[in-house]
Amino acid sequence: RPDARAEVQWADWMIKRYRNDLWLHRREPYAACPDQPWTSGMDLELGKDSGLIRLAGGRTAIPAGWRVGSRRPGDRIRPLEGGPSRKLKLLFQAASIPPWLRLGIPVLYWDDEAVALGDWVLGHRLRCWLADNGLELQWKPADPVLERVRRDCQG
Repeated sequence: RPDARAEVQWADWMIKRYRNDLWLHRREPYAACPDQPWTSGMDLELGKDSGLIRLAGGRTAIPAGWRVGSRRPGDRIRPLEGGPSRKLKLLFQAASIPPWLRLGIPVLYWDDEAVALGDWVLGHRLRCWLADNGLELQWKPADPVLERVRRDCQG
């Protein structure tokens, strides 16, 4: 069936189906991106799967109210000033990211508002701040499957 969640496991590996794609990866569950404040430094370590998130460019102070973690149910991001916000769940679905990988993808929150999904969906507030400071947000996943997802999303 098209909606079946087929999977095969052996030793340390598994193949799972999501939509029309087969995903080969390790059997061990993916770790969620840890929920942590980002208060200083241009790099923030995110754990064994999520890798790190960084600001590339010059050095600057991190704004108050920054936190990085996994998405929460109902989270939304506003890519354009005055434009509609979009549910992160729908952005994940549009990018064909399987549910079991989503918790490993970092979400940057600013004053408890989602302003970045990985480094490919940026909210207007963050995009303006990055431009004003001559910076670029970069996510460097440690896991090769998450790196593939990142590359696919950046097109």
